[in-house]
Amino acid sequence: MDIAKGQLFASNRTGARIWRALEAPQSLETISAAFSRDYRLPSSSARFHIERFIEDLVSHGLVQMEDRR
Repeated sequence: MDIAKGQLFASNRTGARIWRALEAPQSLETISAAFSRDYRLPSSSARFHIERFIEDLVSHGLVQMEDRR
């Protein structure tokens, strides 16, 4: 919930699972592998969709990406 902007953000169970994995924190590779296994998706497809979801979170200012160089 963003009170200042008057916005409420919601996701389904899959989105909530990604959110929890980010809080853990788990790497994108770990999250993708778990989704690939559990949802029987090709790993490239799982990773693609997870990356898009994370990009949406970032664009709304809900998460920040760390530079891990």
